[in-house]
Amino acid sequence: MSRKLGGQDDKDENVEGVIEALPAATSSTLTTVSTAPAATDQFMFTDDFKRLLVGLVQGDTLMTKAWKRVVDAFIDEGVKSGAMIVHGGADCVFEPEFGKDEEGQKEYEEWMRAFGDSQRERRRLVMRVIFLLNITKVGENACTLAANLIVLDIPEGVQSISRHAFSYCYSLTTVSFPKT
Repeated sequence: MSRKLGGQDDKDENVEGVIEALPAATSSTLTTVSTAPAATDQFMFTDDFKRLLVGLVQGDTLMTKAWKRVVDAFIDEGVKSGAMIVHGGADCVFEPEFGKDEEGQKEYEEWMRAFGDSQRERRRLVMRVIFLLNITKVGENACTLAANLIVLDIPEGVQSISRHAFSYCYSLTTVSFPKT
């Protein structure tokens, strides 16, 4: 079942085994494919990146501090904007909780190098989130500040979503719930 906010039509979607691909930032369309996209302007999934995203899930809980690994993967893959895909886990991109210690300062510096001194680039990365693993709980701040997140598919089996998991997702217009 899909519920559209803002008076939009209802629509059923099957997301089992789907890889979501978002074309480069110049396009506003979403493409759903069952294999890696062939177009050169779309994000290509490597095995390493898939393993990374699966690693964002700890047991059956979505982790809440994995943003840095996602940023690193974007840089490694040569993608700096226009796409954020969740395949397995979705601690997408959110306001990091930097510590006061040396490690926290290092994390902050790496984050600044990745995104510059503007949060704009980070916020426009996440437009759609689909969970494809057996998740039962979505952690605190999992997608906080994903200001361009427009579609959220809640998978079957989710028993709880932390209070601030999707805070400040200003563009979120569609939330799809499982039929059961």
